[in-house]
Amino acid sequence: MKEQYTGMKGYFKIESFNSTGKLLDSFEEKNLIVDVARQNMAKLMGGFTSGSSINKFVLGTDGYVNDVRTPKTIVNGLNKDLTELFSETNYEYFYEINFAGTSSSNGTREVISETDRNVGFTESTVSVVQLDRKITYVITIPQTVANNALPLTSADYTEAGFYCGDTLFNIKTFPVKVKDDDTILTITWTLEF
Repeated sequence: MKEQYTGMKGYFKIESFNSTGKLLDSFEEKNLIVDVARQNMAKLMGGFTSGSSINKFVLGTDGYVNDVRTPKTIVNGLNKDLTELFSETNYEYFYEINFAGTSSSNGTREVISETDRNVGFTESTVSVVQLDRKITYVITIPQTVANNALPLTSADYTEAGFYCGDTLFNIKTFPVKVKDDDTILTITWTLEF
């Protein structure tokens, strides 16, 4: 019998809901885990460095090519060598949620800060569940935040990423999800080792 080996992988789903909880749209697909994440995991496992667990989620507005319905692909620079979201590289609008990276059990993680919230007044939620070889993050961004792509009162998100400290772990580009004060976003991101 031939043994099969599989690598680390991720699965991304983003859903938009209106204020009454009705599902407006959904997108789901595999994501890209970047090389620097794999290198850092190898160093961490070998005891060569102290690392950080995933403790930051970022949504960006520059993960598209030509129009916001067409996500960037490998042809447009989506590759394993990325070290930050396209929005961060190109100084476009992005929304950042920093949360507690460690916990002794499954469940809600403390959100420490958000781009447009003061410390202690965060509104998004992050939960983490580990089961066997999988870790699933669920990020809920309510109506009240992530709408401030000035001068507009909405944002056209087209990319997302997880970070370990300041190091990009994975990235996903997707067709536009408009976030305004009538929209709730829920991101479910599963990593399998």
